[in-house]
Amino acid sequence: ELIATRLRSQTEWLLDDAAYINKKERDLALIERMEEKGGDEADAIRSVYMNESTDALRDEWRRLRELREEEAQYSSAALEDASNGTRDSEAVNQPAADSTTEDGFFASIGNWFNGDEEERTLAEISAEKRRLREQFNRDLLALRDQIDYNIPPAFANLEGGLEGLEIEMLEGGPPVGKAVAIEITGDNFQVMEQIAAEYKEQLERIAGVVDIDDDFIEGKDELRLNIDEGLSSQAGVTVVQIAQAVNAAFEGVEATSIRRPEEEVEIRVRFAEEFRNDLNSLNKIYVTNPLGNFIPVSRMANWQEDKGIVAINHLDGRRLVTVTANVDGITSEEAVSQARELTAHIPEKYPGYQIRFGGENKDTEESMASLGRAFLVGVIIIFMILASLFRSLVQPFVILIAVPFSMIGVLLAFLLHGEPLSFLSMMGIIGLSGIVINDSIVLVDFANRIRAENPEMSNHDVIVKAAAMRLRAVMLTSITTVLGLLPTAYGIGGYDPFLVPMALSFAWGLIFSTVLILGLVPILYLTVEEIKTKRRMKKLAAQSE
Repeated sequence: ELIATRLRSQTEWLLDDAAYINKKERDLALIERMEEKGGDEADAIRSVYMNESTDALRDEWRRLRELREEEAQYSSAALEDASNGTRDSEAVNQPAADSTTEDGFFASIGNWFNGDEEERTLAEISAEKRRLREQFNRDLLALRDQIDYNIPPAFANLEGGLEGLEIEMLEGGPPVGKAVAIEITGDNFQVMEQIAAEYKEQLERIAGVVDIDDDFIEGKDELRLNIDEGLSSQAGVTVVQIAQAVNAAFEGVEATSIRRPEEEVEIRVRFAEEFRNDLNSLNKIYVTNPLGNFIPVSRMANWQEDKGIVAINHLDGRRLVTVTANVDGITSEEAVSQARELTAHIPEKYPGYQIRFGGENKDTEESMASLGRAFLVGVIIIFMILASLFRSLVQPFVILIAVPFSMIGVLLAFLLHGEPLSFLSMMGIIGLSGIVINDSIVLVDFANRIRAENPEMSNHDVIVKAAAMRLRAVMLTSITTVLGLLPTAYGIGGYDPFLVPMALSFAWGLIFSTVLILGLVPILYLTVEEIKTKRRMKKLAAQSE
């Protein structure tokens, strides 16, 4: 309480001093503006405010400014009347950075405004800059080995350093996971890191697998407090009391607070810095039990020095470590297949730990399965709509039969072009199905209209007339669509890897399906109608007998 009182009084004195300085600064700025105008007006303003000369006010202002800087222990370099703040502050930065030996001391360059006085540029020291410049030349060589395109000239002369640099090529399309991802779940991070090391060792044996890494990152050194609950219970001290005592010693406890116009300043009491940095201070922490006795924490707990963990990931409620890798020259499916063969023996060595493969291949499988389900649901809905419109369960099959046959054109196109059948190409097939079904509906519906208007016509004549009359509409629809898609499919005017598989499957599938619609659909329609006609004839013959 005594410490808090002294801190409060000292802080209030500093705040009063700061307010006084700010008032003097405002007065000085106003007087200087009035002096620029000249005449009696400046004298009047001076007499109204302080009845002092400008020189005297300047001296007092500077003295108080220096006093406040000493109290705040704030160190900076002020560049008077800086014409170029960044350039001038660099002149202060570099010599100081060259001479300092501090690590992790960061700084900023900017502008400082106080009331209406002139602008001043402040430059603080950055010790990291020199270290970065010394290391970058080495890292730049590694950077050039990792990327497969030329580094722009603007980057060739960079100086500095980049630690932990990671290069990832951006590709077209939606974001996907790593090509290879091995998920390891368990309870002990040390064992999981050992498992991850074995998987990484096996992945390095696969040609075409690159950028092998895991997401387990060790944090800073930390001290772990292990409390013996039996001893603490005998001493009449709870675990919460011990934790609060340790926290108060190192983090501090709020003694009081001071309210400023813009914020509230918290005053905390804790060990002095030299004690906080000394491990022996852990033996000087005491806790009071219900009898009023001081019990040292060291009797009820022990300390363990270990590495911390930056982040703890979980999967299905268990700790997770993921081994990831990219591929170069092979597909993710091939990489995962080889990895499964090489690492089949590892899970047997670690019972209780679950290991499964994920990554881009798993994402693709899940996406393809989801796409297949959506496609099936869409076909069922289309069938129900067609059945209600045509009042038939057979004619919707005639219309939909063109969809699977149109896929033959897509498979042939990708086979001839040497392209893999991907998720994006499957999306093109779904879009193709819409046009195929639409053209089939037009042909079948037109044939039904001709039959209704000309009941005396034979089935053969009906479908021939319908196909001949709708030939132009079907051909124009297909030709215009294909001509619009081919430039995109072959990269004429620009190549987009996201659109090319879709356009390729769409265009070539439509070419093949157009022939099917004009040939296969009329044949199926004629076959179905002939069967229906024969059944009617048999039924009439049976009734006449």
